[in-house]
This record gives sequence, structure tokens and C-alpha cells, in this order.
Amino acid sequence: MASPPHLSTAQPHHRAFVIDVHNCPPTVPWCDHTSGGRLELSPRLCRMAFLVTPPGVLAGARRGSRGATGTCLGGGGGGGRGRPGSHGGVVCPSRQRRLVAVVRRPPSGGGGGAADGSGSRPLAPPPSAAPVAPAGVPARRRMAPSRQSVAAAAAVAGLLAGGVLAGGPDVPPAAAFSPEQKLLAEVWRIVDDGYVDRTFNGQDWFKIRTRAVKAQYANQEAGYAAVRKMLASLNDPYTRFLTPPQYTSLTAAASGSVAGVGVTFFPARVDGELVIAAPVDGSPAARGGVQPGDVLLEIDGEDLSGLTPDDAAARVRGPPGSEVSLAITHPGPRSSLVRLDLVREVLKLPSVVAELVSRPPSAAEADAETTPAAPVPVGLIRVKGFTSSTAEDVGEAVADLRSQGAKAWVVDLRNNPGGYFPGGVDVARLFLPVDTPIVYVVDRHGVVDEIDTIRQPAVPTTDRVVVLVNRATASASEILAGALKENGRAVLVGERTFGKGVVQTVSPLSDGSGVAVTIARYETPGHKDINKKGIDVDVAVECAADAAALACVPESVL
Repeated sequence: MASPPHLSTAQPHHRAFVIDVHNCPPTVPWCDHTSGGRLELSPRLCRMAFLVTPPGVLAGARRGSRGATGTCLGGGGGGGRGRPGSHGGVVCPSRQRRLVAVVRRPPSGGGGGAADGSGSRPLAPPPSAAPVAPAGVPARRRMAPSRQSVAAAAAVAGLLAGGVLAGGPDVPPAAAFSPEQKLLAEVWRIVDDGYVDRTFNGQDWFKIRTRAVKAQYANQEAGYAAVRKMLASLNDPYTRFLTPPQYTSLTAAASGSVAGVGVTFFPARVDGELVIAAPVDGSPAARGGVQPGDVLLEIDGEDLSGLTPDDAAARVRGPPGSEVSLAITHPGPRSSLVRLDLVREVLKLPSVVAELVSRPPSAAEADAETTPAAPVPVGLIRVKGFTSSTAEDVGEAVADLRSQGAKAWVVDLRNNPGGYFPGGVDVARLFLPVDTPIVYVVDRHGVVDEIDTIRQPAVPTTDRVVVLVNRATASASEILAGALKENGRAVLVGERTFGKGVVQTVSPLSDGSGVAVTIARYETPGHKDINKKGIDVDVAVECAADAAALACVPESVL
């Protein structure tokens, strides 16, 4: 167990609490070990210290930065005037100042406690005692702190000593956290650092952590349930917890290799249902008759109520050669329950399929020629999902099709649920001129980052391009579709897209699980927010999800 933080005594009527840089457990969310051996206090928690500290209880030194709620201290506590002490310190990153809480105490007796930290709590001096400012701290008007002031000062002292702010004596010290409490604190910190909505769905995010860490959990599953509950309070279906199997499954799918039966899902439930976007070509699911738009109701006889698409995908996958039973309904007014017993196998998930097809000449083309017009060679590229290799695969397909004489292009994004965000960006670069905006990414601070093309396109800008989409076209595939449409580079054909306009990162956790966190939202080149709205097509066409792509493209647009 970590030893108590170092407590240095300033002047007779003050105590300066300075955390020992070597004793901050990694599980404490406001402590991050740096290469210099210091610890950093996040700006949010630096502010929290002042929110509970009444004026006159917390004192600042010459280099402190005055804020709306208090002063971020810059010196004292054994370090001289405005200089850090030899014992290291705690840094508020936004101000790069050492944080020292100076709390009045009686000159002697009165339960003030010893300077080594053995005292139970700091007390206010008697009214007759004139406090003396520590070295480097300007003298301040004496104030008689109220009972509430003393309690708030104790809370600050507890924060810097490694406890939980406003947690009280029932909160265990960080070193005594159970594995479940540590996991909750770890997830909380990742969300606190990166989540795009800084209001956290209009709730006190720090209070949620306090409650979660104070609670006791009987086992790992109880801790996982608490993590899910904490994330559910954000009301964001894409910020979610991943058990170790789910995390492994997700990372395997991103690399393009997985063992299962070959079903892919919409990124979120559709009208409360788990809807299959498409089966993988040649997979057990495809051979068994699974169709795009099927609704999955049961896996191995278990109801799926409350499960996310990630949950369902993890349950469907498993060791090669093992069996899984799926209960599904096909879309349509006369749908009925179908049970399929399938055997899992190792699947290589090809994200790109390309071929050269021919379009018959239009009437105008035929009339313009004295000799019969030749069919138009069309490069058909079907992108089923985005992995780390998708852009390279599309680039190779473009080069091959051009060598065969392709003069027009159809990019089929139907039933593409997205995937690797940079994959959608890099594929767009193959079609757009240099210095063309692809997408605008808006982070949690409201900072807008424009992502452009950086090289000449692989597809000549004089070639016609059609992008085929439907309601299962989502996420990274919407980035590609929106970029080509709004830059006037392609005609969008089909149905309005799904509407997932947010970006997540997936972070591993200490026990092998993971957490996906929404870190940004994106806008199309025309600065349109498509989240929960989708992208409207230029030419609306009702086309079956399994219909040939060229059959879905009107002659007038290609």
C-alpha cells in the first residue's frame, strides 16, 4: 500500500498539503506519471478543488493564476517564493503551476494534528489568533472560517492526499481500491479525458465517479454492470463498454480476420431491433440463407433484449468448428421465424471486391456515331467495410481496372456499416483533386480540423463516378459518400444513408476489456451535421440490397 502523501508545515497557523510524487497510485484518475516523475492534475479537477474552497481558506502565491472560482497556487510549501519545492509537486496542466492547499490551523493543541500527516483533519484557528502567511504568500485579511469553510478545506486536503473529492471517510484510499473500483475509475478517466460532450449529457460527471467508486461490487460481472450503467447515463449508443471477448472480436474484425458465421450488423439498433446489414459472401450465414435486413432475435435460444450490436457480434463469433444457432426473421409483411444451425469457421473479410463491367451505350451515344457505339467499360468497386487495408486495396483495384480500360466508375457502398475512419478518408483521396476538403472533424473543445486531399487522385477527374448507397450505409462510408457528393465529384444514387456522424476511439483496459468513446463529430465538406439524419441522395432508387449494382444505376447518370 502506498504511504501517505508528504505534508509540509508552512508557518505556525497554516499547513501546506503537498502530494508526494512517488506515492500517487496509477488508479487515481487525476494522477498521471510523466517522464519527469511529476504528477499532473487534470484542469477539470484543478477547478473542482476551487469550487469547494471558500475565499480565504485557499491561499495563493505570487505566480498563481486567478480564475473564476479561486487561485491556482504557484509556490510555497517548502519550495521558496514561487519556485517548486525539492519534493516535486502536483501540476495543473492548464496553468503549469504547482498546486499547494494552505489551510489554517491552531498554533498549538486543539486537535490540529502533527506535520507528518497523522492529524485527522485541519481545524480553524481561534478568533484571537492572527494567521501568518507562509513564505512567498502575500499577507491576507484574517477571516474566521465558518464550519462549512472548514469542511470544504478538509475536502481539498483529502483530494490532494489521494482520496476522493467530497467522498468522505467511506471512500477507500486509492491503493485499497478493489479491481472493480479501479476499472470504474479507469473507464471514468478515459471518458473524462476525451468525450466530445463536455456537459456529459448535462450531469455532474465527477459526482458519478464518486458514487461509483464508493460502491462495493461482489464480483467482476457486478463491476462490468456498473461500468455499463455509468456509460449509459451519457445516452450515447456509441460510447460503450466491451468485455474482453468483445474487445478481441472488434480488434480482429478491424484487421480483417475473424472466426464466426459471417454476419455484420448496423452500427446501432434500428427501431429497437438488431438488424443484419449483410452476410459475408461465401460465409456460413450466406450459405444458410441469411439476407440483408434480417432481424436477429435469438442466439443459442437466448433472447437478445438489451444487447448492443457489439454484444450480438461477440456472441455469434467463436472457435472454428463450434456450432451456433440463430433465430431470425426475413424482412417483409409475411415474415416468419427461421432457425439456422451454423458452424463457425475462420473468415477472411475482404473489404473490397472489384470487376470490370460493361454498360450498353445510351441512345444519345448511339445516335452520335456513324458506326455502332461500343459498350462503356465501367469499373465497379464494392466496398463492404473499412479496415486498415481498405484504401490500399481500392487503390490497387483502381490501377487494375484502369489498365483494363475503365472510363466510368460505380462505388457500391450498400450495406457498408463503416469501420476504420481513416479508411473512408483515404479512399476519398483516390477520387478527389488535391487540396479538396473531405471532412471536418469537430473535437470536444469545438476545434474544427479540416481534412483535405494531399495528392493527385488515382481516378482521372474527367471520369464519371456514381456512388450507390442505402439505409445501411453508415459512418466511414458516409464520409466517403458525402465527400464525393458535396465536392461535385459523384452522383449519389439509392436511399438516404444511416446517419452516424460521430467518431470513436477504442481504448484497452487493464483487465483485457475495452471502452469505445465518442471523441468527435464530423461535418461534410458543406458543413452539414449528418448524425441521426443521414445524407440525401441525388437520385432516389429503390433497389434490393442483393441486386446487381449496375442494375440499380439509371442510364441517365452513368
